[in-house]
Amino acid sequence: MTSPQARKGAKAERELAKILADLTGWPVCRRLRTGAHVDHGDLDGIPDTTVEVKDYTDVLRGIREGLADLEVEQDTPFGAVAVRRRGGGWLIVMDPARFATLLREATNPEVTP
Repeated sequence: MTSPQARKGAKAERELAKILADLTGWPVCRRLRTGAHVDHGDLDGIPDTTVEVKDYTDVLRGIREGLADLEVEQDTPFGAVAVRRRGGGWLIVMDPARFATLLREATNPEVTP
């Protein structure tokens, strides 16, 4: 039996995966945990990107904890934190270094992050 918080988190991950799959056409899905002690983000299917999903009442806590988790879990060139806002909408957050990596790649595909 899973905790209410775990169920809430899994539901948020599935919801965001569907939104991103619909927006991008990529096969985005929730990353299933198989008992491994090493976590590599919450979503699969986004090329070269680690995504941490947070659904907390306190949005700033979600951002803070998500960025800290990303520091440990990111094993891809790109990384971001997805945080649910009050009212149900989503924010995608990244620190300046991750944003600069994304910008460099987006504007000059020959640059390797």
